[in-house]
Amino acid sequence: MVAAIATLRVGVKTAMSFDPSKLITVVVGEAPDQRHFSVHEGLICARSEFFRRAMNGKWIESKNRMVRLPEDDPKVFDIYINLLYTGRLATNTLEEPKTNAHLLEEMYVLAQLYVIGEKLLDKATKNSAIQSLLEVSLEQDANGKSYPPTINTIISVYQGTCAGSLGRRLLVDLWIDIQGEFLATNAELLPKDFLVDLAVALLDIQQGKKEMLASMENMSNYLEKMD
Repeated sequence: MVAAIATLRVGVKTAMSFDPSKLITVVVGEAPDQRHFSVHEGLICARSEFFRRAMNGKWIESKNRMVRLPEDDPKVFDIYINLLYTGRLATNTLEEPKTNAHLLEEMYVLAQLYVIGEKLLDKATKNSAIQSLLEVSLEQDANGKSYPPTINTIISVYQGTCAGSLGRRLLVDLWIDIQGEFLATNAELLPKDFLVDLAVALLDIQQGKKEMLASMENMSNYLEKMD
């Protein structure tokens, strides 16, 4: 039997327009680090409810074809744009041997990308960030050691998301087996909501209601359901 060949044909209305008039300018950050990005309206609006609303004709952004994101990091938005066009996350330095600094920095960047996905109402980007963040958290450095996300990573996600966020849930689960002494020493630096979530998670584990550690096998626990 000949295996079925997947069709390459799609609906004509899904074709991307390369007409310059269909480009949106996204101004990210503030001077002197501000950057301008040009992105196809059809591509970004298909992914982001935020941009879909901004470009629906009722707002000045639609008329000017310009959206400003002054509070966001241009470097992280650059990663976002690369993801839109390539389907890949350009966050791995590929340096060997990996150090704890490499791993912790990549987790921080991926957490910031998750927050951008939250802001732009882009579930696919949030899921990509979650998968990659989990992968990096399980990687080992040259000494065979893996690391939980840093306090700054936790702060970034908790400041940029709301209660019930699956990104928050992942960070909590990656801290489940953190040493009590370290937690006590740094408790004042951590968001209160995080400490509450961590306490609830530990209680659920104690009562047998929750798996102990985050893993690639249970990654679906942290992914948004796509429409």
